[in-house]
Amino acid sequence: MFATLFVLLNVDLLPAAVVLLWIAGTHAFVDRRWPVARWMKFARQAGWAERGGAAHVDQTAHVTALLVAALALAA
Repeated sequence: MFATLFVLLNVDLLPAAVVLLWIAGTHAFVDRRWPVARWMKFARQAGWAERGGAAHVDQTAHVTALLVAALALAA
């Protein structure tokens, strides 16, 4: 079923591979935790990070990376 869906979307192999590498790379980077912690410290939100805000920023980073990938693939 996945292969059929992939063919129906008419996506070339190279752009799909680049997008998958982008998603994997950004996911690995964001999940290191230090980028989120550094960003929150830069944004002066250390208190919110200590109260669980880092998880929200982490998920926002993941969604943003997926959005960039989707827009790049659609272009």
